[in-house]
Amino acid sequence: RSLGSNTKSSVPKWSDVLVTPSDNAAYTPSTDVSNMKDNLHGVGLRHAVDRAKLLARTGRGCANLLDDVSSLHEELSQSIFKLCPSTLASASAGTPISEFANDVNACVSSFANQIQTLGDSIRNDVARPCFDSSAALAEGAQNIYSKYAASRAACFQSRKDALKSRQKYVGSVKDANASIQSLRRAKKSRLRRRGSDLASEINATKASSLQESYPGRGEGAEVAWEDALKKYGLRHGLNRGCEAVIKALDEVQASESQYSAMVTLENGAVEEAQAMEKMALDSMQTLEEKRVINLLETFEM
Repeated sequence: RSLGSNTKSSVPKWSDVLVTPSDNAAYTPSTDVSNMKDNLHGVGLRHAVDRAKLLARTGRGCANLLDDVSSLHEELSQSIFKLCPSTLASASAGTPISEFANDVNACVSSFANQIQTLGDSIRNDVARPCFDSSAALAEGAQNIYSKYAASRAACFQSRKDALKSRQKYVGSVKDANASIQSLRRAKKSRLRRRGSDLASEINATKASSLQESYPGRGEGAEVAWEDALKKYGLRHGLNRGCEAVIKALDEVQASESQYSAMVTLENGAVEEAQAMEKMALDSMQTLEEKRVINLLETFEM
């Protein structure tokens, strides 16, 4: 144990050497944790958990084998107690070797007691602790990975929600462009003889609105361009088209805000999954250290 305490500081942390790289999109935790083909995040953790489960199964197998050995010792001692003393006593009764037979009986009984004690020690001091330690190792590894898998599932769901919001945002942009194009065609059909260019006016209005949609814009600016567009519709008899453009641009702004919020949630879920992976690796290393210590203590008995 003193050797372990002296060298513990030199043992690398699993959370440093087995953690998933975060500088490559291929290792994102946003993928489906159940899809092993594209699931590159947490590879080191999965190998550590699989190794712990394998060691746990091996430990349980060894414990069962030792328990069988203990049972054989018990059966042997009982057979000796049952047969040898009576057989020797019957064979030596009334003979000059009767006293010698009694000494042999005492030796055989002592040998049977030692076999019985050894069998009990194997079962209670070796097999049972080995089985309990293996069971704790398997349960601990499963609980650790379950918490990590839950964080990955939340991350995957956040990614799905973000992609859904992105599709909605792209669709709203297309709808806004369609509304602007429809208003342009309506204006050209109504005011074909006029030389004003509605396209440049709408594009300027749209650019101004999008520029002002970022943090720091005032509500007055938004009302100003909407009022200007409404007045334009009244002036040219295009009220319905202008209202459609305003509604479409509002939808663009709302879907953009929703998409941005979903991306923020996804980024938070990614950071949580990455932190959970490091915690899981540290916990797996602690389990491994406990397993080795328990094994060494068993051997020292």
